[in-house]
Amino acid sequence: MSGVTAFVLTLLGAALAVGLELLEAMAIVLAVGSTRRPRDAVIGAAGAVAAALPLPEPGRPDWPARVVAGKGVLLEGLEVVLIVAALGAGPEGLAPAVTGAAVAVVAVIALGAVLHRPLARLPSRT
Repeated sequence: MSGVTAFVLTLLGAALAVGLELLEAMAIVLAVGSTRRPRDAVIGAAGAVAAALPLPEPGRPDWPARVVAGKGVLLEGLEVVLIVAALGAGPEGLAPAVTGAAVAVVAVIALGAVLHRPLARLPSRT
């Protein structure tokens, strides 16, 4: 297998695997946000991405929503790291795995932006 072929296959594998994990994380955040408060679900996800607990804010934060979204994103993020590390151990190194992961991140963020509007129209419990 040529170097270019290995690079492209690793890139595609990383993009698909990371995209799947990010879709799972996004599904958790969107589900929590549509049944609880979207802001708290996003704060929980951001806390997981930063690997820190979200800071309290004035008012009544919805801690269960933050914890569920945060833990879900943290676990999916760990799976992403493992996927990229495993695929990066190949002959082409980390470049195609990281590039594929970046493609997946952009695609999932775009999909999340599109799906957010229809889900925001669902009735909220708050």
